[in-house]
Amino acid sequence: MNEELKKFENLKKSPLFNLSLSSKELFHSNFLYWLGESHKVEFGEIFKDFLKILPEDNNLEIEKIHREKDNIDLSFTYYNEQEIIIENKVKSIAYIEQLKKYSEKNTDKKNYILLSLSKPVFFEDKDKFVIKANNNIDVEWNFLSYSTLLGMLKTLSKKIQGSYHQNIINDYCNFIDGLIEIESYCNLTEDDCFPFEKNEIFSDIKEIRLHDFYLKRKYELLAFQVSNKIKETKEDSIFFGSLSNWEKQKDKPIYIGHGMTRGLGLMDIKYKISTNVSLGIQIQGDHYRMVVENTVDLASIAGKILEEKLWFDFSENFDEKEVYPKGEKEFNKYGATFFYKSVNLVSDPNLSISDLIKFILNDLNKIKANKDDILNVINQSIK
Repeated sequence: MNEELKKFENLKKSPLFNLSLSSKELFHSNFLYWLGESHKVEFGEIFKDFLKILPEDNNLEIEKIHREKDNIDLSFTYYNEQEIIIENKVKSIAYIEQLKKYSEKNTDKKNYILLSLSKPVFFEDKDKFVIKANNNIDVEWNFLSYSTLLGMLKTLSKKIQGSYHQNIINDYCNFIDGLIEIESYCNLTEDDCFPFEKNEIFSDIKEIRLHDFYLKRKYELLAFQVSNKIKETKEDSIFFGSLSNWEKQKDKPIYIGHGMTRGLGLMDIKYKISTNVSLGIQIQGDHYRMVVENTVDLASIAGKILEEKLWFDFSENFDEKEVYPKGEKEFNKYGATFFYKSVNLVSDPNLSISDLIKFILNDLNKIKANKDDILNVINQSIK
């Protein structure tokens, strides 16, 4: 058995891993809470490097520890009133908007940590990220990987040798070592195949029910690569973030989001044409969709844009015979405001990330070239 499969098998056998399956992020935060409550000195010591000010008497014992205080996953204070605030991400991906929200009540006694299996792309390979809070004060977030946490917990474990608690901590360390191994498969290169479910390792990850994290991370990296490629064209009007509120982006017409819905990873690109209408590309599972989206019920807009041949042309990248829906039906739709045509990407067994990004950029260029004509169609439809 090769090394990675051995770690997968060890995860399956771990009592703590199996106990965590119902709610992974809650489980990890609860475990750290238990550890901090049970071993206040040792726990306080391993987090001391994140404090702005160390206690004068070097007393690193935790005074108070909390779960879900002010919706924070984990927080604890030392006797000098310095507080550690931890946002914990295991299966989900952190967004800047979330960290900004948690930064609103910042004081000089608060020390912020994002604990995560994977470093969000907005950290840009750094271990610190500064957020402008509502009061225009810089709030510094420290990134703590589960890989680094593993080393910290091993240090803690050595200080409580021979106890039942040490055995539990050691099992937890083996548990997160397996999670770290899985995270290592979430890198993305332009030569990787798409859809991501085609990767050989996917079935093994799905068996241990961590495929949702795998897909979320892959789509985040894909969205980031697309964002960077767009910026290389000198286009800097891009909002990169979560899958919501595109219509509220006033100064950045191109919106790139990523996430997961209906059990499938998702990347969404929206090009805002007017206050209520955007054109876009949505990639979910094995589907590549061209989209018209309205914030109001204006079904005629999508039809007129199609009629004028300003959007929904797949011919440059795909076989038009593979475009859905077929027959007399013009569009598939979600609700009354989301209209799309699509192709199935599984039909190309050699599709790479590089190919996919090229298709996306070609279609975004079509929107940009036709923007004025599209806006005219919209204005005529809402008169």
